[in-house]
Amino acid sequence: MEYVIAIPTYMRYGIKTLEYLTRESVPHRLITIFVANTDEYELYYAKWGTLYSIVIGVIGIGPQRNFITAYYPEGTYVVSIDDDVRDLHHMQGIGFNVWIQDCLHWMVISGIGLLGLNPTTNVYWRTLSKAPLFQSGRYLAIGVFHIYCIKSCIPPLDFSFVEDYERSIKYLRLDGAVGRYNGVVLKHTGWANGGLKTARTIDAYVGAVNAFASLYHFDIYLTMKRIPALSKIGLLPNIRIKRKPMSICSL
Repeated sequence: MEYVIAIPTYMRYGIKTLEYLTRESVPHRLITIFVANTDEYELYYAKWGTLYSIVIGVIGIGPQRNFITAYYPEGTYVVSIDDDVRDLHHMQGIGFNVWIQDCLHWMVISGIGLLGLNPTTNVYWRTLSKAPLFQSGRYLAIGVFHIYCIKSCIPPLDFSFVEDYERSIKYLRLDGAVGRYNGVVLKHTGWANGGLKTARTIDAYVGAVNAFASLYHFDIYLTMKRIPALSKIGLLPNIRIKRKPMSICSL
């Protein structure tokens, strides 16, 4: 089944994700690197331009993800992978090219347009929990890695800091569920140097979470948790998706 791989990136010219995809023998023709501006294009092209397609998009992860969605035609299946993914460790040792096809076929059969991974780092989790390989429900599809089908009826994202929650809720409202693949454990750097780390302040995060909670209060609630990458002390608001929405809402 046909798909594309989109890698949004900013000021991370090494792109760990490409090292992983190379190890997995993923065809270069499937991969497009999306950069923020012409200056960034020159820097990325010097390193990767002979191997991969590089497209100038926009700055900011939310706007860039909107740009990527608008770049491809309706019905395209996009495998979105951030630039800091060191490994997508399959618990049974199955290669990327194989399990991605399994995910795509499951999405088509299930009629679900968004699929993510279980947010665990424990490679033995599925064996211990006996969870099925695929699940569907009111899940978050984390932004670092997700697969989605472009649907023109899904409005563009309004948020950057919490865009993965917003995307998940939009697809939940449309399809009734988000898919989850339990066969892979994600390993990525997370909050590493480069990217838009300097814009990810406590105030920016809290402001985005509170604004998001106000807009999507039918679908989410807030808890408190420690986020060491933002603050070594104290608790910060954390978004949780409700198991049942309060009412049916528009996208």
